[in-house]
Amino acid sequence: MSDEQIHGDFEKDALLTILTETENLTNVGGWEWDTVKDKWLFSDNWLRIHGCAKRRLSTSELLQIAHPDDRADVQNAFDSAIAHGTNYEIEHRIVRQDTGEVRCVRAHGRSIRNSEGQVVKMYGAAQDITEFRQTEKKLRQSENQIENLVNNLPGVAYQCLMDKEGVFRFEYMGDNCVKLFGIKADAILSDADLVFDLIPEPDCGEVQKKIRESADTLTPYDIEHRVIKKNGETVWVHAVSTPWENDNGDIVWDGIGLDITKRRQAEKALEKKNRFLKRITENMFDMVSMTDLEGNYTFAGKSHERILGYATSELIGQNVMDYVHPDDLPRITQEFQTFLETGGTKTVQYRNRHRLGHYLWFETIGELLLDNNLNPSEIIFSSRDITERKEAEEKIAYLQKTESLGRMAGAVAHHFNNLLSVVMGNLELVLEDLPNDAKNRDKIFQAFNAAHKAADKSNQMLRYLGHVTGHQTTIDLTDICRQTLGLLQTTLPNGVTLKVDFNDSKTMVNADAGQIQQVLNSFFTNAWESISNNQGRIDLRIRTVSHEDISGSSRFPLDWQFRDIPYACLEISDTGCGISDENMRQIFDPFYTTKFTGRGMGLSVSIGIVKNLGGCITVDSKPGCGSVFRVYLPVAIQNP
Repeated sequence: MSDEQIHGDFEKDALLTILTETENLTNVGGWEWDTVKDKWLFSDNWLRIHGCAKRRLSTSELLQIAHPDDRADVQNAFDSAIAHGTNYEIEHRIVRQDTGEVRCVRAHGRSIRNSEGQVVKMYGAAQDITEFRQTEKKLRQSENQIENLVNNLPGVAYQCLMDKEGVFRFEYMGDNCVKLFGIKADAILSDADLVFDLIPEPDCGEVQKKIRESADTLTPYDIEHRVIKKNGETVWVHAVSTPWENDNGDIVWDGIGLDITKRRQAEKALEKKNRFLKRITENMFDMVSMTDLEGNYTFAGKSHERILGYATSELIGQNVMDYVHPDDLPRITQEFQTFLETGGTKTVQYRNRHRLGHYLWFETIGELLLDNNLNPSEIIFSSRDITERKEAEEKIAYLQKTESLGRMAGAVAHHFNNLLSVVMGNLELVLEDLPNDAKNRDKIFQAFNAAHKAADKSNQMLRYLGHVTGHQTTIDLTDICRQTLGLLQTTLPNGVTLKVDFNDSKTMVNADAGQIQQVLNSFFTNAWESISNNQGRIDLRIRTVSHEDISGSSRFPLDWQFRDIPYACLEISDTGCGISDENMRQIFDPFYTTKFTGRGMGLSVSIGIVKNLGGCITVDSKPGCGSVFRVYLPVAIQNP
């Protein structure tokens, strides 16, 4: 091989290396298309870009690499280049064959014609422009974000300049200037005095002074001032900007003017509100007070005088513990120390001494206040007189105790009746067998009468428990329930709210008022006890419905049959734990309970009362979704 041939081969290798490295650097891959044989040939870098292993492909195989949504465009570009003998150029997406990743490429091709003008070959290249397009997209997003930010500022962005001769002008003014000044940006850029003319004295003089100070010291410009627009509207502006010196020695400020009108109005309203709140604090029903960390009064509202009889001047400097009931003092002292250690808020109940010497019950909420260094500084208290509530709770506790005793009495009565039935039956059989002149007949007869009287006493207990109708009269169901609510509300935990929806019109039923109150108490107690963590709601509602509105599922008693008459519906719903299907059929069984032993007669008594009144109870409940109990009673027929 001659030196010339060796040199030529070396040169070819060098050129190939240059081409390969150039492709790698520019992320470009070359290709050749034999349009006659429909064969494509690709360079190594083209294969790398497309994640393709085959160096030779047909057009149909090549189109499979193109993104499905772009294949038609690629095919049309091929067809157009062949038909018209033009160059091929398109930008489209591909799906890498090895990873499935979607990439973006820009493809170029040059057509080669034969002597007859037909395209027989095409040479070209494909460049991976994915990162370029992603960067371009991010740039557009960034530009849009900046534009949106500027246009959505609660004010206006600006750039102003003061040249070496002291001439002031605006170099940039955001479009929001129309909202702030009532003047378009173009006008302000042409004449800066249009803005200064809107600033009244003494604000304008202060603005000019601040500008000069900022220019002389190159320190930030920060000022709040008024602008009075041509329509007479007053706008408060907070202008903030940072100065810098350009190459010409001019002072340039980049800044923002914020519309703080609402803030100024809010501050003025807050000041007015503070004065108002002070008057409220001095005259409100609850007692508001503040103490130092040792519990000494530093402030006491005038409500203290109305509720406890102490004038404010008598309490300042005194310690709150000096007024606590001796029996409550150890507990409250410990609560106070724990409160100081843990911070936050604390609620306690205790008795406080009245100026006349007697004690009242209070529920007090205390909050530990922190200073600017986040150190405890003082305590604020809000105290409510709950004496009446405490008395009501004691009454409720008594009623609940009575109910508990009633349940026990019912159980005893049932067992007692069973035993008495055996005794009376046997005594009756003995009397039948004895002749009338038998020696012991009178004694046996006396025993029989005593057993009969004992059975009557047992029945009296059962009537007390609601197993009989009681003294029925025509009563207003709504009125009876409304009278009962006052007492029931006092039993509600603090986190449970009650909503009542009673009709203004009367809802008359034939029933015993005491038994109706007993039914409402049972369901009301069952509702709030089912609410976990004492956080929920109970709804009471009374309405009149037809028999068609009464659900047939989960209805008790199971054998109840409706009549074609209107029914009064007492609905009690809660947001409690709900009832499972397994427990649904047992909830009205005597002594059945999911709470603890000794409970379980409340709903049993209720179903007995309602059944005796010709009504029924329906239950709609799911675990975790609360419960809805509906008591249906026949509406009393009113005589015309």
